[in-house]
Amino acid sequence: MEQLSELHNSHIGRVAVAFYLSSSDLDPERVTLGIGVDPTSTSKKGEDVFSLKGEVGGQQKEGFWCLSSKGLIDSKDVNDHFGQLLEALLPHRNLILQLIDEFDAESFFDVLWESSYLYAGTGPVLSVKCIEGISRLRGAVGFDIYQIEPNTSD
Repeated sequence: MEQLSELHNSHIGRVAVAFYLSSSDLDPERVTLGIGVDPTSTSKKGEDVFSLKGEVGGQQKEGFWCLSSKGLIDSKDVNDHFGQLLEALLPHRNLILQLIDEFDAESFFDVLWESSYLYAGTGPVLSVKCIEGISRLRGAVGFDIYQIEPNTSD
């Protein structure tokens, strides 16, 4: 995979990728025990959901297990973030697929990508290796792409 050009890299802000397993009856503790990887966050159906002010805003509608690249890797290349997660998850592919079937769970990757220059063709580009890994985990992909202010400290 080619490295990001210096110009392209200069426009990119935060980048992170998170992998989720979710379903109405998902038991996140079972996922953690089976995979042997500590998640970034989990929740069971019915647990309280808190607002930023710490107030209860309702109950969780489904269970989920999440592993995020946020804080684990210092790269603006989305493929590096996918690579970090796929390296941790693919060795447990058979169990993940079993859990997807057992809990009728959704498997998906959520991409956070910020740039001060959003124009045709400037968004994140996924490598073939990443697409293959995502597919092997039956993963869907969602993109949260945000326009940010240019860095004026240069």
